[in-house]
Amino acid sequence: MKNKKINFGKTILMLLICGLFYLNAYNANAQINIKEEKVNTKFNKTLSVKLNAGDVIVATWDKEEINVKITGNEAAKENFDFFITPTDDGIDVKSEKKSKNQLKNVNLKVEITIPYKYEANINIKGGDIILKNLTGNIILNTAGGDIIVENINGISNLNTAGGDIKLINFSGDVNVNTAGGDIVLSGSGGKVNSNTAGGDIKLTYAGENKGLSLNTAGGDIVVNIPENFQADCSLTSMGGDIESDIPVDGITKPNKDKPLKKLYGKMNSGGSEFKCSTSGGDIIVKKN
Repeated sequence: MKNKKINFGKTILMLLICGLFYLNAYNANAQINIKEEKVNTKFNKTLSVKLNAGDVIVATWDKEEINVKITGNEAAKENFDFFITPTDDGIDVKSEKKSKNQLKNVNLKVEITIPYKYEANINIKGGDIILKNLTGNIILNTAGGDIIVENINGISNLNTAGGDIKLINFSGDVNVNTAGGDIVLSGSGGKVNSNTAGGDIKLTYAGENKGLSLNTAGGDIVVNIPENFQADCSLTSMGGDIESDIPVDGITKPNKDKPLKKLYGKMNSGGSEFKCSTSGGDIIVKKN
């Protein structure tokens, strides 16, 4: 009987210890408001963001105001100082490490609302970037996350060293690069340059051809374009097949006995460049 009481007591003690452990872990990751500021600005200025870690989410409104809200866990609050600085060019948002210690378990999110007519230059070292509904040029760089952009009217330069890129409903020139993810693009009205070292590329394009260049070292390329799309084509696949719903010098779907590896020629009498290159996948051209 005595042994049963001792074992029961040990069980209760272990449950209490486990409960305290999980409670401390929960508190350490709980989101808190770190900083929030609202500043006046003018249309057609520039948002500049430089962060050592964390995600950035950018929304827009029709006000000549900017609202910056920074949330995170205790580790983010303890390891960083945050600066929100109005400038003649717009606004700067940046973080600085308080020490040279290695960062651990940092959870950080920066939400920014800017005028819908604005430009953005965002550089972060370890998170995702999301931006929607903007008229203006953008430069977005992350060393370790995904990039998602929707409804952009302007030049888009998007770069990530370790994630996917999704650019939906663009109007303007596009330059996107990822070292390790997939790329999904849809839009019109611009020259498109897209490169990935390890993923697939999917492009849906409408309107006049202003130049398309899509390159992947290890995935498939699927392109949807208008039936009357005019282009000088250069399609090459080292390890897959090529087929096109739209004839290129009279050639469309591959011969089953001899799959296409290269397809050069004019589409609808020719036009600007249409280049696709993959070392390890298929190239499929579909008509919208």
